[in-house]
Amino acid sequence: MYYFIVNPVAQQGKARQKWEQYLPLLKKELGNIDFDYTQHKGHATILCQEAIQKGYRTIIAVGGDGTLHEVINGTMQQSFIATSEITHFILPLGTGNDWIKTQQIPRKIIPWIQKVKTANTHFHDIGKIEYQDEKSSKTHYFINVAGMAYDGYVGKVIHETPSAVKSKWLYLYEAVRLLFTYQPTLVTVFVNERDITNAFYLINIGIAKFSGGGMQLVPYGEANNGLFSVTLVKKMSKWRALASIPSLFNGKLDQHSLAETFQTEEINITAPTPNYLEADGEYLGTTPVNIRIIPKAIKIIH
Repeated sequence: MYYFIVNPVAQQGKARQKWEQYLPLLKKELGNIDFDYTQHKGHATILCQEAIQKGYRTIIAVGGDGTLHEVINGTMQQSFIATSEITHFILPLGTGNDWIKTQQIPRKIIPWIQKVKTANTHFHDIGKIEYQDEKSSKTHYFINVAGMAYDGYVGKVIHETPSAVKSKWLYLYEAVRLLFTYQPTLVTVFVNERDITNAFYLINIGIAKFSGGGMQLVPYGEANNGLFSVTLVKKMSKWRALASIPSLFNGKLDQHSLAETFQTEEINITAPTPNYLEADGEYLGTTPVNIRIIPKAIKIIH
């Protein structure tokens, strides 16, 4: 039995229209399916946990990366059963669908259904983040890419933007516009028995490769090797940052003279002034931050 968690406001409300269009075909091809619509931010996490307690073991997000992010947190935050007993997937109807690029998940409904019907699965690592919000320490999980420094700054600005105007193009627009106002601040990264301090432009920690509307900030991301792909880019002039934009998309960021890439199971990040954090495109909070890999935490349809 498949349980779908549908974000009806994804893609500026187009997700609900497409879901209703696809529903008869889904019922015909997949048999009995159950679903619920999310009602508010964070609701997908609650629905996922309720579904697990009801006995569902294949839970599919309908929306974008943000919807998938909430669903994954539902699985990871529950203790009813082992997380590795849950299989996840996504029907990509959102504004941002970066995770599907690494997994090569089709957007068109017929090949998407065929992939689900094959029932092939493999394990997928999950990242666990401990961070600070305005009131206290928090714990969160992510499946794709987490970012700090400039990436976190852009995430915070998008977070404060009314949801009605959010889109992939808004993110890309802000990512370029904010280059001229962002001021990198000192951050210390503790990783692989090294302390690295710099006013970094980019700090990205990835399980998959793509984020931010098709950027490849962590080109060595792999779903189930038990390691994060980490990219650090040191401070540079604003004009050089602007000239470096193509390297964010072409998978060659690791060749940039100010970039350093490596793999690790854990990373700690501190800063004398708060440094912003986002994960899977969702703004979370600030430093201090600890991020650890949970190998083979869930299963996904593949």
